[in-house]
Amino acid sequence: MTVPDGNNTRKIPVAAAEFAELSGSSNRKHLEGNVRPMADFPEGADPENLRGLQGKLVVRLPTRLTKARLDLTALGNEARHADGWSATLVEISGLTYSLKLKGPRKRLVQFIPYDDQGRRLSLGSARLRETDEDAGEWRCQLSVRGTPKSVDIVFASAQDRLEFDFDLPVGE
Repeated sequence: MTVPDGNNTRKIPVAAAEFAELSGSSNRKHLEGNVRPMADFPEGADPENLRGLQGKLVVRLPTRLTKARLDLTALGNEARHADGWSATLVEISGLTYSLKLKGPRKRLVQFIPYDDQGRRLSLGSARLRETDEDAGEWRCQLSVRGTPKSVDIVFASAQDRLEFDFDLPVGE
């Protein structure tokens, strides 16, 4: 971060922990690091006098996708994949389906629900929360528009990592 210091400017290092993930993107898990500043600035930095941002954007792009289909018609149904992913249907409440996922969160790409005729349905939302980091377990609540029979869970079985440095002036 660049802030004024008399007639000059000085750079203040900003830790990745002071930044948040992108919001509003279903694929935000493929981005890491310095994306959006939080409200707390380092000591000596005045948000009103912010002159620029510098950092590195890391993007993980899937190069090979795999999927597992989970039947949503009965509690306890399970889908497993050879890459180590598994998903279990643990609760149905109205049009919300709760899943227990096991596997690396960073490799999850998307959920695709289908009706009983095999037509793709619209996914209202997918909320994920970690339940056991050491075991790689997650809970997910899927809100689906329509009546789904199944959901494909798509994940990256291979990824490329790209890094981009950036230096953005602000307010000039």
